[in-house]
Amino acid sequence: MTFRRERRTTELHRRWRAFRQEHRELFEALLLPHSIADHIQQFDYFLMHGCHPDAAYIDESDFNGTQRDALRNLVREYLSAGFDDPGIAVLSAQEIDALRPGVQRTR
Repeated sequence: MTFRRERRTTELHRRWRAFRQEHRELFEALLLPHSIADHIQQFDYFLMHGCHPDAAYIDESDFNGTQRDALRNLVREYLSAGFDDPGIAVLSAQEIDALRPGVQRTR
């Protein structure tokens, strides 16, 4: 018996790879470990908790201005691309509210 992913999961992973490639410069500007960007589940975990799921702590409050701008832009693009909001906690409520008016859901 072979293992097959569900079509929905395969599509999500394909979209994530395309998103990562398209926004490679923003990911690089953040200086996040590659393991966070490699999988959407780990990136969602970072957005929710500000750290890596394996406890390699990343304190987003230590981000410099360029990294903070990259984070805001990446979250804006992430939501605009139609990915679900996992419960973003790495941005302040004011930052998230400022992003939402420009976000148009593609689903």
